[in-house]
Amino acid sequence: MIRLNDGKSASTFFLHQRENHDLLPQGLILRIRFHVKMKFLNNAFSMKTSHWRDAYRAILVLFALGSALGVSRVEAGVSTTITSLTDNAGAAYTVGDADTLNFLTISNSGSSYGYLTNVGTFTLGNAAAARTNTVTVLGAGAGLQATTLYVGGTGSSNTMIIGDGARLESGSANIGRLAGASSNAVVLTGSGTLWTNRGGLTIGANANFGNALTINAGARYLGNSILYVGNSASGGNHALIVSGAGSVLSNSTTLHVGYNGAGNSLAISDSGIVYATTMSLGGQSVSGSNNTVLVTGAGSLLRLTAANGLTVGAQGAGNLATVSNGGMIWASGSNMQIGGGNPGASNNAVVITGAGSVWTNFGGLYIGGGTTGDGVGGNSLTISDGGFVHQTGAGILSSGSASTGNSATISGANSLWVNASTWASNASQIRLLDGGKLQTGLLSMDSSSALLLSNGVYTLGAVITNQGTTRVINSKVTYASPVVLGGAYLSDPSTNTFVSNLTVTASGALSGSNGDLFVFHQNFINQSTNRAQFDLAHAAVLFTNAANHFLSVSNSGALNLGQGFTNFAIGQLSIAGGNRLTIAGNRDTLTNALYVGWLDLQGSFDTNSYASVTNAIFQAINLPNINLYYDTYDPRNGWLNANLIHDSANGYQLWGPTGGMLLPIPEPSVVALALTAGAVLIAWRARRSERS
Repeated sequence: MIRLNDGKSASTFFLHQRENHDLLPQGLILRIRFHVKMKFLNNAFSMKTSHWRDAYRAILVLFALGSALGVSRVEAGVSTTITSLTDNAGAAYTVGDADTLNFLTISNSGSSYGYLTNVGTFTLGNAAAARTNTVTVLGAGAGLQATTLYVGGTGSSNTMIIGDGARLESGSANIGRLAGASSNAVVLTGSGTLWTNRGGLTIGANANFGNALTINAGARYLGNSILYVGNSASGGNHALIVSGAGSVLSNSTTLHVGYNGAGNSLAISDSGIVYATTMSLGGQSVSGSNNTVLVTGAGSLLRLTAANGLTVGAQGAGNLATVSNGGMIWASGSNMQIGGGNPGASNNAVVITGAGSVWTNFGGLYIGGGTTGDGVGGNSLTISDGGFVHQTGAGILSSGSASTGNSATISGANSLWVNASTWASNASQIRLLDGGKLQTGLLSMDSSSALLLSNGVYTLGAVITNQGTTRVINSKVTYASPVVLGGAYLSDPSTNTFVSNLTVTASGALSGSNGDLFVFHQNFINQSTNRAQFDLAHAAVLFTNAANHFLSVSNSGALNLGQGFTNFAIGQLSIAGGNRLTIAGNRDTLTNALYVGWLDLQGSFDTNSYASVTNAIFQAINLPNINLYYDTYDPRNGWLNANLIHDSANGYQLWGPTGGMLLPIPEPSVVALALTAGAVLIAWRARRSERS
């Protein structure tokens, strides 16, 4: 355990100084809350924090201020202070060549400027033994300028702190350059603090771990080339942290998080801002896996300005981008991708969660498959708890033939996905849960895909063509535009309202039971021959809200078999007062028939009585070329049996140009045949008894 000159442990001393922060230079007070357990073993730190890596940085600040705070070091080191303009004449400058606890402090002093300039290669922590060395650049007018900057050449746990308006200038930079150079850090802190880097920046360039750049309290980074957070397949867990109002990282080209390697991260919080042209999360190879981006807090922003702005999992797996608590991703370009078109790109995800959390995308979004190649599956978009995704282009799930099982889930009444059109194929799933909303112009799903709507009130304005499975659970769903179903539609139990026409093709089927209601404001074209799945025998169908409706079963499996209450039957057919329904089969024939249980001509879902019927049967139903059969044993049809005149040959004669009929189930002729067959059977049994 490190001991200070008053006998306190380093962790105890630091916590004490937080209460007496006047001992620390202004602007280096890191406003954090944490619980620290620290062991000094083999010159390495083991920390437990509750606020990112700030606690770790703060402990390193303690070492950086060693002389000023009267720290008794356990090893000898060189402490150098620069308070004037110092020209290094292009030579190299090293702090901590092969030893520990060396300190360089650059600061302004009164009216003078502390500036170390014209350095060729500046290295902090050169060899493997060069650990826990620190460079501190403090105050307006203080600065460091180098052509090449290495923080952690091969050494570990070295820290550079730029604060209080100081400047850092470099041509290119590495934080953790070579194998073994782990846990090195650069901290930019305080308003006016600026790092200008003309070339590339790599955080974790080789087989090393845990290197980091932190930008907070209004500091800024300006970069002019590619920035990598993790660029080694054998390394990882590197971090880029941008936190606090006015804190900005602006990179004029691409930002890669986890280009190679795993566990790399970008965290933007508390109104921090990151600008880049494009960004990849998990990019170069299958090693680029399990990397993360987090944008959290109101005012926090990731802003991407070029085409193909964001790819989550170009080749790697398990990469995750999260926008929460009012954060925002704003992407100007087209063709965002979750799971690129490469074989390893699986189980990547974007999560937009919380009120005010937004992903705005001026272009299309591919979930699985990408613009080229097939990729693999399990990639997902999740919008929850008031999150909002807005894109001007199409949302495409599983664009490649080998990319399967990708999904989009919108959960919560205030959660919304807006796009121009939505296309799903190859076993993709779209889930609307607890009132989540999808606002799209067109929804198209192939036969292997599925749409789920559960536990909410939904309105879909899209023109829908769904060859796959639709499942509606405990919900009220309104379809505002035409719907074509070529797959199974399962209601369990729910109210399904079709404002425009519904067409069920030969392979399609509606399925519902007690408590399921299908409401039609226009027409229902039923061409289904799918006997295995079509089942409305215990569900209700209501025609309402228009003067005239059309129900066609032409070319369907609803045949005129006269075989009882089977064969594409409807449990309850209701026609609201003032509405008229034409039921049609194959033209000029009686090939088709419609079987119903309760024929309700009031549309009130109450027991009919002849005296209270407001929608006269002669005005409500037109049967030009089809027979309509009702269940004579259903007591709610008692008024039909008792009060309307019919005969066994003709049934009820209705208005219309040709000769369909309203008939009871079973038909009188069928009843007579059944009675005759029964009498024959009784006589046959009697004769057998006599013979025996």
